[in-house]
Amino acid sequence: MKIREFYVFNLLLLSPLIGNEILDLEKTKPIIITGNLLKDSRAEDIRDFTGSRSIVSHQVLHQTGYNALDQAFQSIPGVQIRQDTAIGALPEIHIRGMPSGRAQETQVFLDGVPLSPAPYSNLALSAFPVTFSMIDRIDVVRGGAAIQYGPTNVGGVINFISKSIPNIYESEASLKTTSYLYNNFLFDTYLRTGGMVNKIFGFQAEGNFVKGNGYRENSQTQLQDYSLKGVIKLQDDSYIKMGYSYYNADVSLPGALIPQLYLENPYMSVRSDDKAKSQSHRVFANYNQKFEKFLFAQAGEFNLLTYYNYLHRDLQLLRTTNSQFQDSPRNYDVFGVNPRLTFYSIASDWFANTLVLGGQYTLEIMDFKARRYGIAENRPVFSDIKSNTKQRYITNAFAAYVSNEMTFFDFFSITPAIRYENINENYIYQGRTVKVDAWLPSMSVGITPIEEIFIYWNSQRSIRPPQVGHNFDTLGEIFSTEKAWNHEIGIRYMPNRLSMISLGYFNIDYKGKTLYDRKNNKFTNQQDVFSQGIELEAYYSPLFLSNLTLHGSYSYTDSRYKGKNNNNRIENISPHHFTFDAFYKQNNSYAGISLFWYSKAFSDKDNIVLEDLVGKAGIVPAYFSMNFSLGYDFRFKDQIIKTTLGINNLLDNKYYYRSSSQVGATGREPAPSRSVFLKISYIL
Repeated sequence: MKIREFYVFNLLLLSPLIGNEILDLEKTKPIIITGNLLKDSRAEDIRDFTGSRSIVSHQVLHQTGYNALDQAFQSIPGVQIRQDTAIGALPEIHIRGMPSGRAQETQVFLDGVPLSPAPYSNLALSAFPVTFSMIDRIDVVRGGAAIQYGPTNVGGVINFISKSIPNIYESEASLKTTSYLYNNFLFDTYLRTGGMVNKIFGFQAEGNFVKGNGYRENSQTQLQDYSLKGVIKLQDDSYIKMGYSYYNADVSLPGALIPQLYLENPYMSVRSDDKAKSQSHRVFANYNQKFEKFLFAQAGEFNLLTYYNYLHRDLQLLRTTNSQFQDSPRNYDVFGVNPRLTFYSIASDWFANTLVLGGQYTLEIMDFKARRYGIAENRPVFSDIKSNTKQRYITNAFAAYVSNEMTFFDFFSITPAIRYENINENYIYQGRTVKVDAWLPSMSVGITPIEEIFIYWNSQRSIRPPQVGHNFDTLGEIFSTEKAWNHEIGIRYMPNRLSMISLGYFNIDYKGKTLYDRKNNKFTNQQDVFSQGIELEAYYSPLFLSNLTLHGSYSYTDSRYKGKNNNNRIENISPHHFTFDAFYKQNNSYAGISLFWYSKAFSDKDNIVLEDLVGKAGIVPAYFSMNFSLGYDFRFKDQIIKTTLGINNLLDNKYYYRSSSQVGATGREPAPSRSVFLKISYIL
């Protein structure tokens, strides 16, 4: 960065300290201040957000026929989902054409607390400790959030929002029964009780139990998800939120099929021993204090988030590469402290300033094992141990960031920001250390030429530190840090409070991407990626029929390799993606419909068109799916009985993905068949 540019950049960051003409807070309108970039993750927070952002509301998530979280993601432009289970318990999430599955280029949170096994050193969601019934809504930021939610957010930020503590004490019990093929049934039981006990204290306890079978053979599933959270309102301007959650999963993996078997029966399974098991404990505490006339500002906010996450996961897979059975347990202990301080100032009627200072410390302790056994008659022989490898990794990561939003005449805002990362990854048994120091600048601009129109632009730098899973081999190469620049420009038109149209363009220049080479059975760090595209999204609710809500989106993603495999499209990414959902509510009844369509996609780096005999390569055809639901609420004096009937994949379209498993079966991964579910909820 040139000296002059650096001086201007720092002048913008320090602008709240310049000038003495400060208005009296009591003479201005009330200030609502929060240093949290995502705010409350509600639809109204999108309107003036300087980046591409979508929110899957409670209404869309639970009342338009979706039956799993991975299905709901497909209503978001630029997002593509594949899965390895028959119930959506291990989704493969790709955003904006990024090649790695398991959301490896994305920061994923649950109520603002990292959900990834290790948010620096092992981003891949090899376990997914979230269940459908526990989630209220989903916030997906595809750009513009690098400073607070770094360092790895090339594909954006995903924040799952759980159900909040109600103001009035209430309890709920619900049972959802889903019927699949082969007389397979999946039972989803959800229990909740809690609320504000008084003006100071409130709590909520939840439990979600999922048991049964999915749409394929060998899809036995058992999930348990418990949550206890509370809030203490210390004063009118301060509170403490805290929570504990426990998750346990035992899920069979039916695996992919070669084309011949898929044509015989797409929902069969030939892998009876593959399983994914996981267990997690998550604890957090969040203290928030607001101030008036704080130091040089009229208002301020201090927030401190601390958390501890423990995750044990174990993938048991038959390796097709060397005819061995692999058991790979991994333990993750992650501790984090995130302080944030916000200053809000008004220097005149035409100028306002929000300065945010934040820090982040993360400690990750990871223990990996890989045990491989011999096979006899296609079944594991646990007495025949071929290898037993273990590794320990410890990562200490420090980050600090500063952002300064300046708003002029409620018309123009500019937010320069910078984040510093200091990361130390220690490979204990290998005796090696990886150190990363990085400066991550960003700039966001928002323009409101008239009340109904908002124009935004942002540019940000992101990195992905070396992932320890790529360096499991004692003699393996330590891969370098991946670097990316993200750029966005877009416009939103909001003719009224019920409708919005947004159009945006993005491009991502990604250097040194680490990818798995299936041909040579190893990771490589020699690939550059460039992705660009447009995203169009619209919400419409007629003023004369406000009970009807329509939502649709279209995205075009041109994601390609550079250098090696130059200009080839990235595998498993459909260039075209269309979604639509509608919801109508009249008194106590409602109806909802949702659908998505993806164009065809290549399934390997060489962009091979014809499918081979084992289904490892070849084009994946375009696919389409539609969901439908009807509901009615029986309301009594102090009680509600909610009933919902839904059909997933209404037309029973048969389509498939291409398996991306590094050690499991290759071939066609069947997508969900048609299913019917009935949900009954009792609220007291």
